[in-house]
Amino acid sequence: MTKSANDLVASGREAMQRSDWATAFELLQEAASSENLEASALEDLASAAWWSGRPDDCINAREQAYAAYTKSDEPKKAAMVAIALAEDHFHTRASALGHGWLKRAGDWSDAAKRWCERAGHSSGFPGV
Repeated sequence: MTKSANDLVASGREAMQRSDWATAFELLQEAASSENLEASALEDLASAAWWSGRPDDCINAREQAYAAYTKSDEPKKAAMVAIALAEDHFHTRASALGHGWLKRAGDWSDAAKRWCERAGHSSGFPGV
């Protein structure tokens, strides 16, 4: 019997609660391949990807979440995902891309400043 995308997302989230990142990633990825996921499920997919050692898949899922939040006119959530993308890129040593995502956070520069302070970066980023 094939599980629905909603069932796969629910099972993936349960696996995340157990910190079973590889299983969570597989389930959420399967759900994403069968239909367009809501932005929050894409964020879960990104987290599962990151913690299971798949930074490229993480970034891809976060970019989709950013686009979904932008499309649904949720700028604060989009900005927070942009900041998470910046962090992902800084961790993968792609600082130019990280700076670009911080710039995209735009009007939410206070959130970007808090991230920079928490991460130990200067606040000299464009738009921050």
